[in-house]
Amino acid sequence: MKKLESEKRLPSLDELFLIGEVIYDKYFTQQSYERAINQQRHHSSPDNLKFSNGSPWTQCPIKSSPTSDNVAPNSSNDNHNIPELDAPTAYFKGDDFTGDRV
Repeated sequence: MKKLESEKRLPSLDELFLIGEVIYDKYFTQQSYERAINQQRHHSSPDNLKFSNGSPWTQCPIKSSPTSDNVAPNSSNDNHNIPELDAPTAYFKGDDFTGDRV
């Protein structure tokens, strides 16, 4: 911030309000959620509200933790392995789901 101040490039309060509105509209509204899950809505959005497309997220498999049956004698059980869990999904992928763009 001091560098911006020394270069006289600090945004005005009005500019900061406009930036805040874009951030809110892009990430914190129901419409932004709908743009993120629907390709057609995403592509029809204004450029300043579009998300950068990235690769889809995939969950890495989680290995089971060792039990007394499968732990070798004299091995240390350091609890670094986590048991596999059935995690609920936050969003049901309906017919209109075309991929997450967030």
